[in-house]
Amino acid sequence: MNVLSMDTATEQLALCAQSGEIWASFSINRGLQHSPALLPQAERLLAQLGLTASDLQLIVCSLGPGSFTGIRIGLATAMGIGQARGIPVVGISTLDAIARPWECREGDVVPVIDARKGRIYTALYRSGVREGDYRDISPEDLGILLSEARAPILAGPDAPRIRSLLPPAWQNVPMVDSIDPRALLRLGMEAYRTKGASDNALRPLYLRKSEAELMSGKKA
Repeated sequence: MNVLSMDTATEQLALCAQSGEIWASFSINRGLQHSPALLPQAERLLAQLGLTASDLQLIVCSLGPGSFTGIRIGLATAMGIGQARGIPVVGISTLDAIARPWECREGDVVPVIDARKGRIYTALYRSGVREGDYRDISPEDLGILLSEARAPILAGPDAPRIRSLLPPAWQNVPMVDSIDPRALLRLGMEAYRTKGASDNALRPLYLRKSEAELMSGKKA
């Protein structure tokens, strides 16, 4: 199966392409300036596998939580390619994708995304299964979550920044600041095989109102 995945929800632009058993990935920290690089890098990645967008059979994109603008860029690009070429699209939670590579570890995994304004997007995963809801919490509340977890690690490209915001007792909590672009792709393929495409139900996973909505008083 020929698949392309794209994650634009954080400062790290992450892409992955797969054709059968062959895959290639790309990631770079662009500070949320993803729009100019997204399509050119996706085309280069596909070319490494001898593919073009016309050869794709599935597109996977991250739904957030994360940057409001970044998520919209990724979704619009994925849906635009999918609708123009009749390719199914599947959306996956960014937190699920960050946690996925660590599903087999014995302790709990706590993926984190900098939500700005002193807040953090997170969730807790135990043996690869999310426990409870996605959360938009303070560093202090994240410290409480970690204290209730079992041998936790922080995961995600924002982990170093977020760890520095934690209460002193958690300043040395283990962390992994890498991201595996293949995780999003694999989760998307699994979701497609079990549930089919989510084209008509693709919605950003926002845990709060955007700045524009807060200023205008509109509902999320």
